[in-house]
Amino acid sequence: MRPLTLTLIAAIALTGCPKDTEVETPAAEAVDPARTFPEPLEGKTFEVPKPSSLQLANGMPVYVVENHEVPLFDVQMVFDVGSFADPEGKEGLAEATFDLLDEGAGDMDAAALSKKLRQIGGFVGSSASLDGASVGAAGLSKNLEQILDIWTTVLLEPTFPEEDWKVLQKKMVADLEAQDADPNSVALRLHYRVAYGDDYRGRAADAESVGSLTPADMKAFYEKYVGPGNARILVGGDVDPEAVVKALDARLGQWNVAVETTRPEPKSTPFEAATVYFVDEPGASQSVVRTLVPIGTRLDEDYFDLDIANRAFGGAFVARVNMLLREEKGWTYGARTFTYYPHGNGFWGMSTSVRTDATAGTLTEVSRLITEALGDKPLTDDEVAYMKSSVRNGYPAGFETTGALLAEQVEVQRYGLPADWTAKYLAGIDAVTTESANTALKKAIDPNRLAWFVVGDRAAVMDEVLSVGLPVVVLDREGNELERLEPTTPAPAEEAEPAGDDTTPEEK
Repeated sequence: MRPLTLTLIAAIALTGCPKDTEVETPAAEAVDPARTFPEPLEGKTFEVPKPSSLQLANGMPVYVVENHEVPLFDVQMVFDVGSFADPEGKEGLAEATFDLLDEGAGDMDAAALSKKLRQIGGFVGSSASLDGASVGAAGLSKNLEQILDIWTTVLLEPTFPEEDWKVLQKKMVADLEAQDADPNSVALRLHYRVAYGDDYRGRAADAESVGSLTPADMKAFYEKYVGPGNARILVGGDVDPEAVVKALDARLGQWNVAVETTRPEPKSTPFEAATVYFVDEPGASQSVVRTLVPIGTRLDEDYFDLDIANRAFGGAFVARVNMLLREEKGWTYGARTFTYYPHGNGFWGMSTSVRTDATAGTLTEVSRLITEALGDKPLTDDEVAYMKSSVRNGYPAGFETTGALLAEQVEVQRYGLPADWTAKYLAGIDAVTTESANTALKKAIDPNRLAWFVVGDRAAVMDEVLSVGLPVVVLDREGNELERLEPTTPAPAEEAEPAGDDTTPEEK
């Protein structure tokens, strides 16, 4: 298991590919999974900082994680509302509301807020993502009270200035246009659209929806969702829990506005047959290739097993997928598999960018690696031991900053994980065996249900893609279906072991 941060963004950032190596045929010799790994490092003892749990007079929960190494603090008010709550036709509203929140508050405009904060070495900012939003502050512990005054003003008295919105609106539209020109962003958007349809992550802001937003919309969204009944406060750093709660209570203890509470309940689209979803990128020198299949949740008994299995198969530089596509083939600068867990079920997938002439070969070779891992070349003891050691010894680095400590707590609470999730994390990793990792991989990945996504030059690659043996659905950049194409070669029969097989690697 990786720390509770989505690794999906890191995976899609691995773009680009070398252009001076002659492409090999898809039928090249298989990668050897039994290569030599460094000896695992001795595990270090690490105790996860435990938050103090308190509350304000109005019942709002407060969690404090102390870290007295440096005289700094970090405070966040986290809301259980995000872009999933955007009204139809107003996609982008949550993001715009929280982006504009800190552009003017009380009798201060953005310039006055910035000046006050600079004078005391403080920071106040707000933002929204798909699943949540936050208003945060940070600075020197000795200036806690002054910074909290400004933070509270931003939180309780936003003005949503019209002129600042005009500037922000142009930026949001420009960002959307840039995303539409980026094949990786297009592939990710299609990935969500196929997975969710018009629900949850399948919905996305566009120039039209952002262009329709007004400060009045933002004020209405703020009044509907921003209040103590939909929020919690997290504080970290060089603070005394009782003292910081007293300071917060003096400013927010009587805040009692009623708001709506909401939580997404997405239902992802069932993936019934392996299919390639293709978007034309004329003249592209490389293709973005992704694959995706629904999996379980972080509360599943084999969650840790699958996490280690994923790392060994393709989630690390030395894993099988990257070693084949980058080191042996020279088709890409990097390829990774990933797991991620939003609300609802999670997903397993792979992401890379390869040379145009290696597009079909990538589909074939990754499919072969999956079939081998599920069949006669399961994960080895060395692969599993190395990944467990890597996770155990890298885990403490995720808690080096106060912000990281708080982010972990946000994940635990936002997605309904057990309170002791973080404390028991390493024990879950330690319990993984080679057998359990292989069993989890077989359970999670059904090659016959994989959705493949390709953004590339249709004229250059489509004939070879069709020869892989999978049906192709051609989409526009928004995910709307344009055409369905039948494969020119029948898909080979899968020979993977059944999901319930519990044969150990040594017996195979």
